[in-house]
Amino acid sequence: MTEANNQTLSAAFPNFNIEGALELVSGMPSILVKIMNMFYAQYKDTAVADMQKLLDAKDYPGASRHAHTLKGLAGSIGATRLQETCLNLEMICKSENPESGLEPALNRFNQDMSATLALLGSKLSQFQ
Repeated sequence: MTEANNQTLSAAFPNFNIEGALELVSGMPSILVKIMNMFYAQYKDTAVADMQKLLDAKDYPGASRHAHTLKGLAGSIGATRLQETCLNLEMICKSENPESGLEPALNRFNQDMSATLALLGSKLSQFQ
């Protein structure tokens, strides 16, 4: 087990904005790790499938809300690439013609969410 601190978290999650995420939790790495664990536990099996279900049903307002929620949560753990991807998907779902541009945005969402969850799943155990 590794003690969570700014350096160990930054090393484990090199593409995350760990400093920004730590600012949101008053600089307490243990709280950030707890939030990362909660994000992983809640979304590891559902985030991609839930988004696909909403879009298959053409529930664009629901998909926009889901993307908005994930955008905020991604920001809170420092997953800035996923945060930007969720913002893009949210904006497409809110647009007048959401089907235009939806497929590449959804593919990027699926890739970024899967990569984020895989990284969390592989690295968080060292901070338990």
